[in-house]
Amino acid sequence: MVFDIVMELERLLLEPATRSDLSKLETLLHDEFIEFGSSGKIYNKRDVLDSLPNETPKKLVIESINTKQLSDSCVLLTYKLISDYKLHSTRSSIWVYNSCQWQLVFHQGTPC
Repeated sequence: MVFDIVMELERLLLEPATRSDLSKLETLLHDEFIEFGSSGKIYNKRDVLDSLPNETPKKLVIESINTKQLSDSCVLLTYKLISDYKLHSTRSSIWVYNSCQWQLVFHQGTPC
């Protein structure tokens, strides 16, 4: 059940409608969110809120997703991300249960 919820939230973050909605992003990203991007840059929540809504929409598909429960309130997802029908990167996300909702606290993209 927990894995299904977190996987659905991860997929939701890949949808253009979510990526362009500041309110949804604000809710899904933890205040201490950090991302190590596939470009090598490090982003925080403010960086993502400032840039993600302006990105050009792409077809993003998750492939080969794996889950691991790190604690009662922490889940690790790993997967391959296909962007515009090409293998783009290997991804990892850490989701934490914060009060009454799951939020993304860490994400990393590694080119492959």
